[in-house]
Amino acid sequence: MYDKTELLWNLITQNFSGRQNEKLHKLVESYYGSNPLKENLNFLIKSLEESYGTVILTTGFPILKLVAPETDGPLGVIVLSKVLTKLGFSIEIITDILTQPVIEKLIDVAKVDVAFIYVVSAPKNWNNRVIQEIMRNVHEIRLAISVETPSPNRVGVYHNMSGFNITNIVGHFAPIFEFFKMKNIPTIGIGDGGNEIGFGVIRDLIIRNNAIPFAKKCRCPCGEGIVADVKTDALLSASTSNLGAYALSALLSLKFKIDFPLTPELEEKMLIAAIDTGAVDGITGEKRLMVDGIKITKLKEIISQMIKIIKE
Repeated sequence: MYDKTELLWNLITQNFSGRQNEKLHKLVESYYGSNPLKENLNFLIKSLEESYGTVILTTGFPILKLVAPETDGPLGVIVLSKVLTKLGFSIEIITDILTQPVIEKLIDVAKVDVAFIYVVSAPKNWNNRVIQEIMRNVHEIRLAISVETPSPNRVGVYHNMSGFNITNIVGHFAPIFEFFKMKNIPTIGIGDGGNEIGFGVIRDLIIRNNAIPFAKKCRCPCGEGIVADVKTDALLSASTSNLGAYALSALLSLKFKIDFPLTPELEEKMLIAAIDTGAVDGITGEKRLMVDGIKITKLKEIISQMIKIIKE
């Protein structure tokens, strides 16, 4: 089992698009002192020991130039949802207003059962409505997983990877994860850039090692850099957040002897649906079959490799 986690970790952290986020992966490895994928799997399994209840998944990272959702994040949430519902858990998704149509379309395309979708507002319009709704059944929540969800920096400003302030268009997810912490709800953060929820646990490491562009100083007046301040109990980095979510889903499927629902064909089908609903590639900003600069042909190849690893 755990030799497969090593193979999958090596697969999902390859530099497929030239983004050069290997430093980030090395820091996550140093934080754990072992394979981060194995550590996240163990944490996930322990958090789901009771085979019932609710898992909350979050995603929604806006592209500033186009004020549009990106293709990384939503697909990972859907694949995790498919696996977790097969294991008997109820799924609730928290997203932003831009990503909501993408999530709704993917739920239909992938034929996954989601109990509820919450839409979180931007910081300037923030209210506790989502938290109040979650509170109704808080005792049933077993786990919260963030997949490519933006985090503010230490002074409360959200940034993209180019160092620009996106606070006015982003969903304000930080208070929700503060609520999870207050209620002792286990959390996992999956990201690829250091500015997503979860990377707060290695914030000082990222800044000290200047591991990502604009780690120390951003391009907006706050001048405090783009590194996430929001922490999660477990952290997983990957070449794309989708790939991190896929790898965890694959290992869960293997562990509990259920079919891994992702295929190269489904990946393409979901990506087409996401783009048709307004999503764009997070690197180029184009409405093309890409995720963070990785073309669909390569993505299908990676998924085929992933399937081969868990079946061997």
